[in-house]
Amino acid sequence: MDKKSYVVAGVVFINVLAFFLSAPSVDAAPQNIEATGAYLIGDGPDENINTAKERARTEAMRAAAEKAGVYVESYSKTKGQALTADDIRVVSAQVLSIQKEGFLAKITSDQKHIIWICTIKATVDPDNINLV
Repeated sequence: MDKKSYVVAGVVFINVLAFFLSAPSVDAAPQNIEATGAYLIGDGPDENINTAKERARTEAMRAAAEKAGVYVESYSKTKGQALTADDIRVVSAQVLSIQKEGFLAKITSDQKHIIWICTIKATVDPDNINLV
């Protein structure tokens, strides 16, 4: 190699090094998410206000997790027309932090049922994602 090639290689190396050293570090900022879930109280023997609120909250959590881009897996099993098992798995626990939660009861238009609506405000911090 001649002297000119060494100079060109040195200039390229210094420019590449300067580029990587001057690049800002990128951290994902926490994201605020608002999500809503609803549950219609049925006529089953296990239907009550607390169950309805919990199921509405579960739907709101699922919606928030989906907005955050977190993997959600749900399994529901019914026997006849009754729900016998409802399993929800959210991969990457401790990513979603609930900041505020509220419940609202509404009567359906036919005035025969009550719908519980849960609204949550959550913060998602991508730096806390556990990749297990």
